[in-house]
Amino acid sequence: MPLRRLNPLVKLAVALIWIAVVTVVFDPRVMAAAALAPALALLVLDRAPPMLLLKVTIPFALIGFGYLWVNLLFHRESGAYTQALADAALLADPAAAAGVTLFFRALAFGFISFAFVRTTAPVDLVRSLMLQARLPATVGFSLFAGVQQLPHLHHDLRQMRLARAMRTGRPPRRIPGLREMARLTIGLLADSIRRAERVAIGMEVRGLRPGLARTSLHRSPLSWGDAVFAGIALAVLAAVVSLAG
Repeated sequence: MPLRRLNPLVKLAVALIWIAVVTVVFDPRVMAAAALAPALALLVLDRAPPMLLLKVTIPFALIGFGYLWVNLLFHRESGAYTQALADAALLADPAAAAGVTLFFRALAFGFISFAFVRTTAPVDLVRSLMLQARLPATVGFSLFAGVQQLPHLHHDLRQMRLARAMRTGRPPRRIPGLREMARLTIGLLADSIRRAERVAIGMEVRGLRPGLARTSLHRSPLSWGDAVFAGIALAVLAAVVSLAG
């Protein structure tokens, strides 16, 4: 069952359900299993390189370590939350239990989000929102245009910094200073407004008006594979939550 072939809305709904459950459950075993399940799905179903998953783990692990040491050092200030974890905790120290739970929760959020982002193209998601969720075409194509502008912003920023370096005779700094950031922001804002005007004119010329009936060449219908995926994902989630018992 390749994850990339599934309907984006089904994957989005499953990811949101997982995130909602992980948010309200306070058990480190559930958090650890919720982080492990999407990582295994990426390895088995999407053939993701293990080193890539390791790189993805690093930033979320750093966030989790932040939660961990904050709870260990300032456990008195976290009173109500730490006390709520005391009964279900595996560790004797409620502060340590709260920190470990939050650590694995950060990993779970990271892997769930990464699994959705890696296996879902933004274009397919917006197209599904327009076809199945009745997202207005004007909003959908505006999102398309916004996504396409992001590479241009990076290119324009690089060109502006190189032009400024040639004018001043000094190589560009790795991290721009406050004055340079202010000037770059004004330049990028002006260029973005010009691009937005051209996009708006293009959408108007193509007849993208509210209420206009449209057809689509590329469709993303729901299939039995989507139902099977949703059923398996929810069954795995139920098994993960049962660990809290």
